[in-house]
Amino acid sequence: MNLEGYEGTCQLDEQADRSIADQWILSRLNNSTREVNQALEDFKFNDATLIVYKFIWNEYCDWYIEFSKSRLAVEGPGKKAAQNVLLHVLEVSLKLLHPFMPFITEEIWQKLPKNGDSIVVSAFPEFRVDGSDTKVEEAMGKVMEVITGVRNIRGEMNLNPGLKLNALIKTRHADLEATLKKHAGFIREMARMDQLTIGPDIEKPEVSASSVLGEIDLIIPLEGMMNFEEEKNRVEKELKKIAKDLIFLNKKLSNPNFVKKAPAEVIEKDEKRKTVLSEKQAKLETHL
Repeated sequence: MNLEGYEGTCQLDEQADRSIADQWILSRLNNSTREVNQALEDFKFNDATLIVYKFIWNEYCDWYIEFSKSRLAVEGPGKKAAQNVLLHVLEVSLKLLHPFMPFITEEIWQKLPKNGDSIVVSAFPEFRVDGSDTKVEEAMGKVMEVITGVRNIRGEMNLNPGLKLNALIKTRHADLEATLKKHAGFIREMARMDQLTIGPDIEKPEVSASSVLGEIDLIIPLEGMMNFEEEKNRVEKELKKIAKDLIFLNKKLSNPNFVKKAPAEVIEKDEKRKTVLSEKQAKLETHL
């Protein structure tokens, strides 16, 4: 669990030197706690479980644990702060999940450094008025949006996942520019970059891929990064396959007998696949 040398408990250390990632996950945990409590008060148990699931999977696991890895690798205050926040968020998440999954949450809780004999007699988490930070959540939202944008371009251009990229970010919003520059280290680390240039007067190289992310123009220079002839052949081959699949789906979905006899979930699945293929086709045609 990366707890080597950690002597604290799951109790949050208010004096710790927290990164913006720490502040973000604690704010998201607090807001999720409020939403879960409200859902339980309204007897919307399915909503409550979905809120906990999305928080644990999409925010704690997908993002915060990844943000923490580099800090856990280096001895010092940063490592101890990350360990403390990781443990605290895990414990509170287990408490939120306990009403729906009592046995597995008890089993995991017993392995944590904690106070008390059982999770079942511990206090249920409550929303703290001073525990949320909208500005931190907005800043981290922009950071994660850029990281996701770089990853999407990497995937769409079929670039090696291990290849270190350079990126250019153009924005004429001074506050946004300052935010991205302040947290450029997180962006470079999570998006696997060598250089990241941010400013209002960025020029787009002729050989590059780009994406518009709201008030941000994200540009990835591609000179020397790929064999364009091979990439063109790959994309053309994939487009042919997509076109063939779309012809089959269109023929299938326009068949009155199929539409009349097929279960609704089968038709819905084919409609979704058609939409996904059409969107992918449009993206690939743009890259060509």
